[in-house]
Amino acid sequence: MDYDKGKLFIELLKNLPMGKFADVKQIDIKNGMMVKRRTVFALGKSIKDRGELVVLKCIWPSTATDGWQTELLTNEGRLNRIENTLSKLKRESLPIPIVLIKDVEILRPSNILIIAMEKLEPLSSYIEKGLVKDFDIANLLRRFSITSDALNWIHFDICVDNLGIDGNGNFFMIDPDSLYLGDEELLKVTVPAMKEFNLPPAVIAKVRNSTDLEFTKKFLLTKFKWEICLVALQLHLRKLPARGFAENSDEWLNDWIESSFSENKELKDFWLRIFDLNVLENKSLEDISVEYENVIKNFKASVPLDESDEKTKETLIETESTDSNNLLKENAVKLRSGQLNYEGIFNYVSLLKGRLEEDESIELFWNELLTIAICFLKNPDLSEDFALKALKIFPNSEKFKEKLHMIQVWKELDLR
Repeated sequence: MDYDKGKLFIELLKNLPMGKFADVKQIDIKNGMMVKRRTVFALGKSIKDRGELVVLKCIWPSTATDGWQTELLTNEGRLNRIENTLSKLKRESLPIPIVLIKDVEILRPSNILIIAMEKLEPLSSYIEKGLVKDFDIANLLRRFSITSDALNWIHFDICVDNLGIDGNGNFFMIDPDSLYLGDEELLKVTVPAMKEFNLPPAVIAKVRNSTDLEFTKKFLLTKFKWEICLVALQLHLRKLPARGFAENSDEWLNDWIESSFSENKELKDFWLRIFDLNVLENKSLEDISVEYENVIKNFKASVPLDESDEKTKETLIETESTDSNNLLKENAVKLRSGQLNYEGIFNYVSLLKGRLEEDESIELFWNELLTIAICFLKNPDLSEDFALKALKIFPNSEKFKEKLHMIQVWKELDLR
């Protein structure tokens, strides 16, 4: 269902409390799960912060006529829990590198949740605009260095779209939905959505095969360090990878490093060595930042920015050169680079389903549908539907069985 954002914005202006915000203007956000919901994004000036610019995320509670997914994302109970969590972060000044919450409130009687956040630049656009500084890489690694003993939070979906940078060069997580808090040795993850194509098979299998989606801090921290190092690599190269239809990092990451550092053995060896789970399990991000700086200092490396990424391109599906196949390849790259908005993702799904109607035996396309449903739409029902259909075609596929298991655990947790 599409909502009239203009009318919602007018309603918002009528409900905003006096004396908090000035010069509030609606902004258009094209990507994200909330775009198709009763949600408005705006920019305004925080009066108590002397006119500092803030981003307002305004979420209306679901109604009886909304679908199940909107109900799951925007029911009043969830909005209240979000307010409580963010209020705690703000009140207790918890030492978590997440975007600064300037204000959070549920407006009565409309029950609209208002979250006022510091305005940051997502790292994906920071890279694409060519704004990366040489010192950003080590600073990022140090910023998110944490020991398992001190770990009482985890972000389950770190990527260049979910990290941001402020005007002083400080890095923050900007996607609070994937943040989990907990002091126990095991942390529960309720929505196991992650960018599988950025992760090694062992990590993916661990999540898929979990029966309760509770994970040790050791595992979560190793996964987190892998994701942070991948963002650091993208900052270093000043570019985003073209992953094609990759299912995991084994299918593209080493090739990308090899081709990007073809004339610089020291840097190539450094990054290849870092992307090893055993290394990351026993090495802190602080240690990695020091090692990185030493490599840069000792070898004065220059990074090739303009070379074509031929090896990565080879990971794309080998099919006949038709307009349809080229369009699928193009969408696969855009999806993983954060260039597809909500409508674009659904158009891509339609293209894939159309090809499968012609030939349902293309396993790669079934896997792509599952990747979209799990990682981007975060829709357990749609994910389960795709997994069951894929298993009808490939009944002996361990990969699809593992994904179905993970999805079913996910759905069970959603019902609790």
